[in-house]
Formats: sequence, C-alpha cells, structure tokens
Amino acid sequence: MAFARPARKVFPFFFFVMFATASFAKPHGARTHSPIESCWKKQVPPTGFLHLTYAATSQHLYHSSTPWQTYTNDLTGAIWIRGQSYIMLDTLQAKSGTLYSGKAEYSPAQLLSCDFGDTVPAKITKKDWEEETFESAVYSPAILLDRFHRQRAKRTMSENSSSWMYTLTISKTVVTVSISKSDTLVHSVRMLSAHDLYGDVTAEFHYSDFQHVGGFDVPRHIEISRTNGKRKDVVTISAVDRQEVAPKPFADSVKFNFAPEPANSKPEIVTTQYSDHIYFLDTKQADSRSLVVKFPSFILVAEAPLTSENGEAVLRAAQNIAPGMPIRYFVFGHHHPWYLGGVRPFVHRGVTVLSTALDTAYIRYLANAPRTLEPDSLQLDPKPVRFEVLNDSMTISDGDYRMKLYVIGNKSHHTEDYTIYYFPKEEMLFEDDLCWLPLASKPAKASIRQAGLYNAVKELGLVTKTVVQSWPLQEYGVRSTFPFADLEATIDLK
Repeated sequence: MAFARPARKVFPFFFFVMFATASFAKPHGARTHSPIESCWKKQVPPTGFLHLTYAATSQHLYHSSTPWQTYTNDLTGAIWIRGQSYIMLDTLQAKSGTLYSGKAEYSPAQLLSCDFGDTVPAKITKKDWEEETFESAVYSPAILLDRFHRQRAKRTMSENSSSWMYTLTISKTVVTVSISKSDTLVHSVRMLSAHDLYGDVTAEFHYSDFQHVGGFDVPRHIEISRTNGKRKDVVTISAVDRQEVAPKPFADSVKFNFAPEPANSKPEIVTTQYSDHIYFLDTKQADSRSLVVKFPSFILVAEAPLTSENGEAVLRAAQNIAPGMPIRYFVFGHHHPWYLGGVRPFVHRGVTVLSTALDTAYIRYLANAPRTLEPDSLQLDPKPVRFEVLNDSMTISDGDYRMKLYVIGNKSHHTEDYTIYYFPKEEMLFEDDLCWLPLASKPAKASIRQAGLYNAVKELGLVTKTVVQSWPLQEYGVRSTFPFADLEATIDLK
C-alpha cells in the first residue's frame, strides 16, 4: 500500500542519482536480465526435478441431458517436472470408488501416455506433443515458461501496470504469460484457441501460495477456468521437494513414434433419395446422417454434425436437391454436437431454427460466439438467430404433405430436449441415436433408451413401419435403418 509523503526538495539528490547511474551502475560488459529471464531463473530448474505431490478436482463437459452440465473427476498423483520434461504418475477415483492409474512421460523427443486404466500407450501426433507444452501448466508453469525463455518471447504492448505480459502461438493456440512486477513470478497464464463447436475459447490459469524450495519458487495452489468459464479445475500441491532423478514409468523397450495427423479433408456428402419428399445426406467424416424434407415450396433440414464446415456442406447438398427453393427450417433431435454442431451456416442464411425452450439460450451462445481464429461465414457476416419454439409437438406442412415433430424429452432416457420426426405418408420415424441393433449378431434386450423410444411411439399412437437413425452409420456396427418390428422384438427379450 502506498503512503503519502510530505513534499521535499529532491533536485540535488536527483542529479547525483542520474550521474551515479550513468557512471557506475552499468559497468562495461554488465547485462540486465529481462523479466522473462529473471522469472525463468526463479521457477525453472535446468537440472534435476521439482517433485510435486498433488490433489486435483477437474470438471468436464459431456453428453449431458441438458447443455453445459459437467461431471467432476478427483485425482491424486505426483509429477517430476523441469524445463523441458516431466514424469507423471496419477490416480483417478471413479464414482463407484474404483481407482484407475495413469502415467505419462514427456520430453523434447516423445510423449508416452497411458490414460486411466489403459495398458498400451496412446497414439500421439506432433500436434498432441505441441499441446502438451501448455497442458503441463495445470501443475506448474515451468515447461511453458522454459519455452517462452528459449524462444525469446517478446513483451506485448497491452500489459497492465502490475504485470509484464509475453505471448507466443503454440499449435495455433495463443498463449499469454503474465509475470508479476512485485515478485517476478508467473501468476497467470491465458490461452486462446479455436473450438469446433464453441468458437474462440479461453483457458485461464491462476497461480498462488508460492513456496521457495531448493532455490525455486513453486505455486502450491492453481485455479483453472476453461471453455470461457464453463469448467473449473483446482489443483493443490501438498508437498514439494527437489530431486535429482525421476522414476521411469515406461520400460526402455517401449518405442515412440509420432502417429500421422488426421487427414484434413473436406466433408464428403452422399445423397440418397428415400421417397418423393425425403432425402438423406450422409456425412462420411462424421459417420452421421442428416435429413432433408422437400415440401412443395420450401425445404426443412434436420441435423448438421459437429462443425460449421460440415454444416456448410449439408446446406449446399440440401440446396442441390431443389435448386432455388428456400430452406425455411433447421431442426435438431437434441443438443449434442453430432446434430447441432453445424448450425451456424443455417443461422447465416436466415433459416429459422426449431428448438425446445430448453435449448434457445445454448443456440444463441453458439450463434454469437466469436470465431476470430478460424472465421466461418457467420463470423465474417454476422446475422441474428431466428427461432420457433417447439413445445410438445409441431406439424410442418405445405399443402397435402405433412411432417410431425414430437418432443419426447426425458422419455428418451438420454436428454431432456429429445425430439423425433414422424412421416405419416411413409410411416417412417427418424431419430438421432437411441437404437443399437447390431448388424452381425443377434439383437440383445432393449436398452433403457431403446425401450424409451418404443414406449414413446406407442404412447403417441404412431403407425410406424421403418425407423431411420442419424448416428452412427458404420463405426459401431449397428443398423441405421430397420423395421420397427425389429425394435419391438427387442423389448421382450430376456
């Protein structure tokens, strides 16, 4: 805290300081350390390891029943870390109480990692290795800070009065390190990256409760905010010491090679006509099916998987079915990304989104999310999202042809917003992912989701001959089109 001092004459002393500084403070050959170098010297051991024992709670988004729900993992473990490498041994406790072990070894030459319960190291791409540079910041800023120091990162101009700011782009992620002017230590890290569904997303790491151990300053409390604040993690370092060697979690016989990066191919759409009014668009890369319904004067599209790029491809394929005919509606069976991830191109085209009230705020978030790192059509030309709210049911019709939408919600035993589509003329039902009838083996007793769909159809009195499913198409060896009678047969199996 700054205290006011009485004014006094300082000129003679001021000139003395100026003279002394010029004449004596910087003798020939002396070097002034930059803040990043001074910080590196205080937090990154060039030899040996900082040995940290920790406990962590980690939130994760998942295929939840409503948007933005999270589940929490509790982890304990130890990490041996220095400037360019770490060894990690950790344990995850499941809700059932079962303990699962994991291990990892990171260095400039490799990343060996066995996730919880796995016995074979995961396949690691060069991108995975790059991203581990900043993911290690969960436990310590040491590896990240070492990289900033080695690459001679430059200070950014947008620094605040209490910190020096440095920025690097690592694997397309913009990483900013904040070094406090009060103690020359890393107190926070901010990462900005592109997410297929959420657009520009930030992760922020805040370090506190520093302990001086073995000549180095180690933060013992780390709070992490991910996905623009939708997820929160906390790491507590319970013990710190300095060790010259670290354990070897993998045998010398385990060889490491980088796996090839996934091919970045454009979406491949296969169009199939089902009836005079119904078409299917199968997106190969997403293993997912969209539905196009051609009415006499407009088109409805249902489901657009995972990304804006896929959504653009689905939109183009739908327009090719009926050139010049407007797409009036976009609808999705539930809020998971295989069905909603490609919504933004439809918003850009002014298409009305049919949604339950439960999902409207979520769709606004997706539609309004900035995408400065990987711009799509809606980022380059923003448009407001247009809604019609689905309640229990809705009929779409233009003349004699009709389509019925039914919100079965938690009767699906999957999500609270679940919507199915029924076509009276074809006696066909289209749904997203509730049925798992195997291709090659005898069907098993219906799962709770499968039974939920069957019971909903019966309650609604829908005369149904055929069920068509959006996902999966091939990956899991289940049928995507089957007679309703085959679904019915699984209900009474023992």
